[in-house]
Amino acid sequence: MSHPSASLVSAMLPLGQLRGLGGTDVLLAYVAGFEVNVVLGRQLNPRLYEAGWHVTRTLGVLGVHRRVLPAAEARAAAFRAALGIAASMASGLRQNFGTMTMALHAGLTARDAVHAALLAEKGFLSDGEALDGKYGFFNLFAGAPPKALPLGLRKRTFL
Repeated sequence: MSHPSASLVSAMLPLGQLRGLGGTDVLLAYVAGFEVNVVLGRQLNPRLYEAGWHVTRTLGVLGVHRRVLPAAEARAAAFRAALGIAASMASGLRQNFGTMTMALHAGLTARDAVHAALLAEKGFLSDGEALDGKYGFFNLFAGAPPKALPLGLRKRTFL
């Protein structure tokens, strides 16, 4: 119930260019971002969609992956921060389907994903429970905590 590529490609290409990444690294970042979208989407849909949220926008901004962030040792913390920042940027109403605003959602999503990644890279922090906390993304958008956080965010370190 989402179109992850619409925003992921638009976010990954400029970040990859800014970082001087090759095609393999950009592709890996894309796949990881796509996976975040799918894992979250499986937990939140169809409830999120039926509540009137444009899933491409609300989940798309969370598809930021830290492979586009420098310094391997800083990636885990920066990735968590980027997800928390992006969670605060999530929005998008299905009421706008069929208008120019629907297409705007994909552009805003890419912009916000890049913005969240760049802020996190510079040390901008977010709450560690921005996704699963009492007032986190899942409780506000879906009315329930997640069954499991995507990709083991609290259990393991990403490479």
